[in-house]
Amino acid sequence: MSDDYWCDMARNLLRLEKREKIKNPRTRGIFIQWQEGIYFAGIRELSPDYSDELVIVTKGESYIPEELLDAIKKQDPRRPELYADDSLDLNGGKFVMRKLGDVLTKPTSEQASFVQNFSSENDATVQ
Repeated sequence: MSDDYWCDMARNLLRLEKREKIKNPRTRGIFIQWQEGIYFAGIRELSPDYSDELVIVTKGESYIPEELLDAIKKQDPRRPELYADDSLDLNGGKFVMRKLGDVLTKPTSEQASFVQNFSSENDATVQ
């Protein structure tokens, strides 16, 4: 496939993401490197008043082909790339995780207890 194809696909993905940001303005676009691939994703803090480490991550089902990744990086060069612990089970779409710098990992037991009591976000899987 041509470079134009990948650039158009990247532009459309970023346009859809921008439209979604209107609904959830605190969500930022990111890449997640997990196991064998890199995924297109969004991230936002769960409860900044409680902990700036707890985040909700929404990721795509399949990893991004290298050509699409390159095209997105050209159009969004400042997009962060985070690294998810390979032991996490990120099959599915929405997760509560602990963000330490550029690494995503399991919440502490105290953080997991907080999340269980945080009813408005219970549709996300706690890692």
